[in-house]
Amino acid sequence: MPLSNVSLPSTPAGFATGVSPDGHTYIVPEFMLPALLHGFETIQRQADLNVANGNGDKLAQFQNLPFHVIGHGSVLYPADPPLSDREWLSLHAQVVALQEQFGISYKDAAHRLYFVYVNKVNLHTQSARVFESIETRMQKTLVEIGEKFDEIEGHKRHDHHADDMVVD
Repeated sequence: MPLSNVSLPSTPAGFATGVSPDGHTYIVPEFMLPALLHGFETIQRQADLNVANGNGDKLAQFQNLPFHVIGHGSVLYPADPPLSDREWLSLHAQVVALQEQFGISYKDAAHRLYFVYVNKVNLHTQSARVFESIETRMQKTLVEIGEKFDEIEGHKRHDHHADDMVVD
């Protein structure tokens, strides 16, 4: 059956469709449509800029940089290795897409994007602390269970030994 004769079902209630720059149709909940369209704009901006990656292999130049410990890793500043041209232009494309979507200044759009990344780092740090706490509690619980098990096994061995003495 040719594909042109196939009809797509209508969009379910509470959902919306978005068409990506490469022509794919996506069905998403209505509340996610603005984020989807923003993502499509960013992808299109990145494609329009079409800049090859720069050489990011300059690690030897930045060995003694200050850093902040975040979660189980660290964030160096400036970026280590430095951002490539493609990464800078990708960030620029995201800022321009935000600027056009919300009708705000470049500065405000860059500020919003910065805080999105700051919140991601903070969320990662918080998640790492939560999982570390969970791991510690689980280890303590396993030790307590092991001690209780050893105690029960000790009572069983003592009871069997007492039974053997009574039978003799």
